[in-house]
Parts: sequence; C-alpha cells; structure tokens
Amino acid sequence: MGKAIEKSGVARDEIFVTTKLWIQDTGYESTKKAFERSLKRLCDRITRHED
Repeated sequence: MGKAIEKSGVARDEIFVTTKLWIQDTGYESTKKAFERSLKRLCDRITRHED
C-alpha cells in the first residue's frame, strides 16, 4: 500500500482511509478495540511494503 501511494503521486495528506465497524463491535470500548485492530493492520501493511 505504501508503494502504491508513493507511485500514485498523490500527497499523503490528501489521502483519506476508511474502515468498517462491524455491528458486533458497536459500543464505546468495542469500537476503540476495533479501531486499534484496523489501525495496526493498516500500519503493518504500509510498513511491510515500504521496507
């Protein structure tokens, strides 16, 4: 993903990433945990592709 962003020529500050919240993850604590999982997966993918 990181390489694709770089090759696109679009500035990173112009990119908006979204993710889903499954119905079973609703509620304050569940939502926070789901967000952290999504963020970790996204960062792992970006890091892995930029190395």
